[in-house]
Amino acid sequence: MRRIQAWFRSKADHPPQDYGASEHDESNANATAWTFGLRKGIRWHDGVDMTADDLKFTIEHYARPTTQCTQCGAVRGNLDRVEVLDRHTIHLRLKKPDANMPAAFGPLEGDLQILPKHHCENVGMPGFEEKPLGSGPWKFVKHEIGQFIEYEANPDCWNSKCIPGFVKLRMVLVPESRTRVAMLKRGEAEYPATVPIRRRQPARLEPWLRHAATSTLTPFRRFAKGLQADMAAVQAAVTLPWRQGPIEGHINHLKMLQCQMFGRDRFDLLARRFLLAA
Repeated sequence: MRRIQAWFRSKADHPPQDYGASEHDESNANATAWTFGLRKGIRWHDGVDMTADDLKFTIEHYARPTTQCTQCGAVRGNLDRVEVLDRHTIHLRLKKPDANMPAAFGPLEGDLQILPKHHCENVGMPGFEEKPLGSGPWKFVKHEIGQFIEYEANPDCWNSKCIPGFVKLRMVLVPESRTRVAMLKRGEAEYPATVPIRRRQPARLEPWLRHAATSTLTPFRRFAKGLQADMAAVQAAVTLPWRQGPIEGHINHLKMLQCQMFGRDRFDLLARRFLLAA
């Protein structure tokens, strides 16, 4: 659930989804220095403007020896320093060339989200984890560990396309499938996380699609419409014994490499990276 603003738009989507906080990025000739420009007009959920100071604080936080995340090691090992050029621009200097640096902050690979400097310094990182402050379309309200997490829509999100179509959202942890079904029947829940396609339950597909198609949640209606448009293939997926998972996995791997290389994906480079990774 997107509470905190992503750095970059998703280049893997078609067409690309322009929801990133970075308005532009540029490297020097050998990719040892990167300049990132922050989109103007983004505010944290407490009304404070997002600035280049937040970007600098974020990168330096992920580079700390005590910070653990998927891309923290790569950032920590190669970061030389971060400089604030103006209110909306920062300059990264690296120890060695890295043409893949933006991918560490993008939603596909690293998803290192921007942190609010003022809030983290006021409450500390334990306080931030207990009550996170974001800048995206959803505002954190409250949570109970192992029970639920609750959000409310952010009507002031800079990107009007991302503003949710409903005011509140509560995500409840219900491990037992029968309990989830009972909650749906009683009207206590809108949508179960389990899709019958994944469990190969063709008899439940049609009722699930009818329910999803009338959901108040736009993404679910869109997803159901997409399945209905290719119903023959969907039915085959849940009824036939054959599968093409390994092939799809290789295709997705190639797509990911293309996105990571940011336009430098000549065939010889793609083949080298793909074969080495395999």
